[in-house]
Amino acid sequence: MAQRMRACKICGKEYPYCKTPNPSNAFRYQDVACCPEHGAQYLEEILRSRGELPKETKPEPIPEPEIEETEELEDEDGFEDEDEDDEFDEDEEDDID
Repeated sequence: MAQRMRACKICGKEYPYCKTPNPSNAFRYQDVACCPEHGAQYLEEILRSRGELPKETKPEPIPEPEIEETEELEDEDGFEDEDEDDEFDEDEEDDID
């Protein structure tokens, strides 16, 4: 038996369609679209056009935080900073046997 083909209302792709009884009149994406994502997009467009959903608005961009330049602080402890490499001197190898 040949399948009936329909064009997706979102992307235009042809998809196999099978009419299924719908006594509850619930929205079925298969009636208008090739996939659930396109069905949801189509339903959203219809509801917006009917005024049942608010108009789509673009979110306001988040402003970049201002970064203040700071002064370099001197060490208050009076000790000179040692190099980080001093902790693992190559001369002092602890051999664990």
